[in-house]
Amino acid sequence: MRLKVLAAIVNHPLLLFYLRERYPASSYNQGTTFTKDMLNDQPVPKLSSRQMEDLADLVDKITQEKPRGTSAVAESSTEQILNNLIYRFYGDGDAEIEVIERRGR
Repeated sequence: MRLKVLAAIVNHPLLLFYLRERYPASSYNQGTTFTKDMLNDQPVPKLSSRQMEDLADLVDKITQEKPRGTSAVAESSTEQILNNLIYRFYGDGDAEIEVIERRGR
């Protein structure tokens, strides 16, 4: 379950935004070169067992919705629910979410 929760956080737009803002010199041609230290320094919210279960269940649902090896451009409704949950776990409000989503494009 913990790996699914970490997968959800690592693949969330907030992580990429955080890394680009914190390590701007690591960006090359609109990409970011991730290092182990960058990922280890990522702040992770303290989650209850129930919150972790909810995230893991959503990850399971997403992996069932998307065939392996595909990368759909449009977010599914399940992915939107997952992303909104993670934003809320970090305490982000609508204004912060808008900035993160806008810069992520």
